[in-house]
Amino acid sequence: MTGKELKQYLPKNVSLKAATEVAKELDEVEDKYGIDGEVFKEQFLSYTHLIKAGAGVKKLTNALKWVMMMQIPDMTQARAYRILFPEKVKEIEARGQQYTSFAAMYNQSKLVTEITKLQIIPTNVIYRPLFHQGIKKLVDLSNGLSADPNVKVSPTVQLEATKAYVDLVKPLEDNSIELKIGMSDEAMQAQNNLAEQLRAMAATQRAQLEAGSDIEDVQMINIKVSDGSRD
Repeated sequence: MTGKELKQYLPKNVSLKAATEVAKELDEVEDKYGIDGEVFKEQFLSYTHLIKAGAGVKKLTNALKWVMMMQIPDMTQARAYRILFPEKVKEIEARGQQYTSFAAMYNQSKLVTEITKLQIIPTNVIYRPLFHQGIKKLVDLSNGLSADPNVKVSPTVQLEATKAYVDLVKPLEDNSIELKIGMSDEAMQAQNNLAEQLRAMAATQRAQLEAGSDIEDVQMINIKVSDGSRD
């Protein structure tokens, strides 16, 4: 990507010289920092709106390098800071200071934090407006409208565009049916309790019969029903 090509994606106040320097940096980022060059370019173009928010082009590229380097396995903040800001590290060490604290502060800087948050947000949310633009384009094609107002698209293109946008906007189908058949949990628990009591009673009666008790005494069930009166 040339500086001229890159400039069309940047705010108007960014000079061609600055755009050319950034374009060169985008091409060298893989060799210098071990970051995937194509992914870095895509990320950079996704965050150019942060330049309008006050960050310079150089600040944006540095912050993005930092965030992507921190995703490399075994990469530490101190190591990333030394790689990204070698001259600054020399100055800090010349003053007899440790640059690890500066690395920690940079990791919490506003621009790094903003890029980190944006990377957490799903791309389908970030590019939601483009989804609507795409639907509108499909509708235009379905109606025979092409990029050239003097040319009408073919019936085949219209049909395919119609099928595409209808498939995208149709309501979600929920074919799942949830049925709860049978007793409630409370009723099931009561039945289980009753069954347990009957099993215990049967075991007791069998033991009484085996011990020689009369079958009529064993089978007798005494139930007292209270009528609510007191003796």
